[in-house]
Amino acid sequence: MKSTQNFALINKEIKNLKHLFNLKEFSKAEKITRDLIKKFPKYSILYNYLGLFLFQEKKINEAIRSFKKGIKNEPKFIQSYLSLANLYKNTKKKDLAIKWYYKAIKINPKNPEPYNNLGNLYRSENTFSSESSLKKAIKIYKKGIKIKNNPQEHLLYVNLGTAYKSLGKIKEAESYFKRSIKVKPNFFFAHRYLGLVKKWKKEDENLLHLKEAFLNFNNDSEVKRELAFTLGKAYDDIKNFDEAIKFFKEGNRIARSSYKYSINDEKDFHDKIKSNFDLFKHLGKNNTLISKAIKTKPIFIIGMPRSGTTLVEQILGSHSKVFAAGEITLLGDLINKFLYVYNENISNESKFVLNNKLIIKIKKLYIREVLKISKKTPIITNKYPLNFKWIGLIKLIFPESKVIHTIRNPKDICFSIYKNYFPSSGMKFSNSMDDILQFYDLYDDIMAYWHTVLPGFVYDFKYENLINKPKTEIEKLLNYLNLNWDNKCMNFYKNKRAVDTLSDTQVRMPLYNSSINYWKSYSKHLPEKFKSLKD
Repeated sequence: MKSTQNFALINKEIKNLKHLFNLKEFSKAEKITRDLIKKFPKYSILYNYLGLFLFQEKKINEAIRSFKKGIKNEPKFIQSYLSLANLYKNTKKKDLAIKWYYKAIKINPKNPEPYNNLGNLYRSENTFSSESSLKKAIKIYKKGIKIKNNPQEHLLYVNLGTAYKSLGKIKEAESYFKRSIKVKPNFFFAHRYLGLVKKWKKEDENLLHLKEAFLNFNNDSEVKRELAFTLGKAYDDIKNFDEAIKFFKEGNRIARSSYKYSINDEKDFHDKIKSNFDLFKHLGKNNTLISKAIKTKPIFIIGMPRSGTTLVEQILGSHSKVFAAGEITLLGDLINKFLYVYNENISNESKFVLNNKLIIKIKKLYIREVLKISKKTPIITNKYPLNFKWIGLIKLIFPESKVIHTIRNPKDICFSIYKNYFPSSGMKFSNSMDDILQFYDLYDDIMAYWHTVLPGFVYDFKYENLINKPKTEIEKLLNYLNLNWDNKCMNFYKNKRAVDTLSDTQVRMPLYNSSINYWKSYSKHLPEKFKSLKD
């Protein structure tokens, strides 16, 4: 029988386990938890913590068994259901995650957490953020909001606003961000999201409140980072560039201090890709299976982030024969899983392992996944910008594909990256101007290499030319893709498709030229190396 004395003892031990978790001492925490389970085998909370530690140690099957043991012990202990669902979500087993979130809701329909997590799953990039999945997310969030005395109400409102923002419903998004702030005024994540869908004005009272809150923070944290980027955007909107750059610098400094990153690792990786190209090319010549007919034509839209990839996809996604899949990392995930092998026993040792069977497998898996969301439309875009490093493998795996390379003034690209916050793990170079400039050099180098070794395979599409002569440039683009003219491509901003990138609000507007040479507003604050970039 569970006694009050046992609860008190276990709660004391749990504080220690939480401390070890924060210190990332997962192995030690696992051992302590197993010892506690021997003493108190009926307490599901211990199986839950054990599962969390096992997951961190990448012992996935053991973690699943631990969570399920907790559920068997206490069928109404909702945290075990949530932990199991979160595990499946993080291991990209979407269907199982959905199943266990719904079980958690059934166990306790008045707990808001499973509604929030399930909504986030539908909204996440792992579901390719289609319009239908976003509508499902909205429905789930709204159910969660109806719960009385809801401690996660502010989270549900901000996530609901983000879903509407992706659908281009800006008024609804703004309304829900404001509701989140009303519920919890110091939830500064909501303030940043609100700032992304509105233009700040000098007279906004909220601006002074946010600046005061920022100055009162003595320690670097996620919250202070959010405030910094929010204030940077606000002062940028009101054209107080001297003040804006201070906050952009602070936001990036705080973000950069929270993780380890070396641009030299990027350089080594790019060198490995180029040094392996002869292997790619040789395999392609001898590959008789690769051209087997799969009636799907992938289009890869690549380039530097902030170069116009979302805009190009919005234009193409407006064509009646094209399905825009959005910014999906599927190709890189499959390459890393099957072709790029890491040796954990040897530091920095890794290599490409290529054979026809693996290449065919990647192609079939990729096509299978994108067809799930494309409504069987044969021409499917993928606009993940950083796929530029995989162009050699794209040529090998998808010889029938088209690759569109968006080009923009590098100064506008680099500064636009610097003044925005990117939560993606693939964007760790974005929080230091020096890293951004070095990454741009790597990108520029490898693109020059692809143009040399694969002449004619990549189509260069210049952002500034599109702004100046939209009809001419869109016609050229459609001709390259062997597509007939579709007037909807000129009216791309009317397309109601889901967009889940930083540019989701911009592509809902007609073309404008105010972002060309925008970097000049900050010229006096930028280093000499930045100014040496070619226009």
